[in-house]
Amino acid sequence: MNIFVFSSLIACFILTSLYIGKKASKNLKTSEDYYLSNRKLGTFSLCLTFLATQLGGGAIVGAADAAYTYGWQAIYYALGISLGLFMLASGIGSRLRNKKISTIPQIFSNIYKDPIAYKLCSIIYIISTFLILVAIAVSTKKYLVAIEFYNKYIFLGFWLSLIIYTSVGGLKAVVQTDIIQISGVLIIFLITFIYLLINPIEFSKVNNLNNDLVIPWSSWLLMPLLFIIIGQDMGQRCFASATAKNVTISTFLAGILLLTASLLPTYLGIVANQIGIEINEGSSVLITVINQTTNPVISAFFSFAILMAIISTADSLLCAISSNIAIDIFTKQKSNTTAIMYARIITLFSGLMAFLVSLYVNDIIQIMVKAYEITIVCFFVPIIIAIFNPTPSKIAARISICLGMISYLTISETILNIPKEILCLSISAIGYLLGYLISRTNRNLT
Repeated sequence: MNIFVFSSLIACFILTSLYIGKKASKNLKTSEDYYLSNRKLGTFSLCLTFLATQLGGGAIVGAADAAYTYGWQAIYYALGISLGLFMLASGIGSRLRNKKISTIPQIFSNIYKDPIAYKLCSIIYIISTFLILVAIAVSTKKYLVAIEFYNKYIFLGFWLSLIIYTSVGGLKAVVQTDIIQISGVLIIFLITFIYLLINPIEFSKVNNLNNDLVIPWSSWLLMPLLFIIIGQDMGQRCFASATAKNVTISTFLAGILLLTASLLPTYLGIVANQIGIEINEGSSVLITVINQTTNPVISAFFSFAILMAIISTADSLLCAISSNIAIDIFTKQKSNTTAIMYARIITLFSGLMAFLVSLYVNDIIQIMVKAYEITIVCFFVPIIIAIFNPTPSKIAARISICLGMISYLTISETILNIPKEILCLSISAIGYLLGYLISRTNRNLT
């Protein structure tokens, strides 16, 4: 990799993002401006920010690493995300937009009229999203190590730039940087693809893939699909849309672009296996194969594109956490000036905490997955029902949440070869049905 080119790209990004943050801050008058860009996002901006939020380390670096071992099965993760975007495009996203809420947990306060479920949902959302943000910080650190560009101060400076432009400019700054980041990623991916067409890689005739290995589809495909629908980072963008139609069009286009873009890293992971590239411990499959099959300048640009993809996910998560804390936890009404000041402090503090935690942990993937799954098994069923039913049952929601949580904490990994997450989600759905029947019986008796 050409270090000079890579360093220049990083410096340009930091300066540009800080300028965007400062410019975006000038028109922030209310917390709705800060967290929802005054609900004025258009189709183009929405499409690219939806794509930037999800085309991150998992869909790029993770897919290549998995493809090195599992082959084309590694596409499951990106396919799950794309299907989730298509589900939002099918009408779920537009319905969320029309709810006139600011966070996903507000479904429990505004629709179910249940303050207890609202606070519980808010807390779990904050914890789970924070753990995912820490995982992104850890993956950024590991990525910088893998490309031999890491020291603690470079990492701090890079992460601080992300925190500053997000805390200063809010969602508007995040969306504007997302547009630049993801546009750069797509252009660099296209250039790399063209380069590989002009300079094709010679494959060995030996198949080094282990065809007996199978990726668990429930955790790689189903869980990402469901989390896309109820995640605060995605919901925040639905709420910020100027119209419901914008959400439908933008999520559909983002789904197509994400699935298409994820084919390249998956293909390169398979290539690395087929041509017999050895991956050292701590190294990235994707960067290793790019370094060995392209030139140093292409490698520098590609490394930069991956870093941008990771960061575009991080700023979205940071803004989502801040909105959950500011809106769902600190619910007391404040003046507009005070509300924006609080929002910036919360965003700054959340980002710094994620950085500090990432310095002392190297692998929180299992914890992150658990937080990810418990959010789905507890809240997916009542949330999805409230999206389609304007008067859902509060009792049903409480039973669904309780049974989902209890089953997740007590059931072992599999029962009768049924994955734990699917079994717990089914129990949650049964709990909602029981609660609905109970509430209906009570209404008939009165």
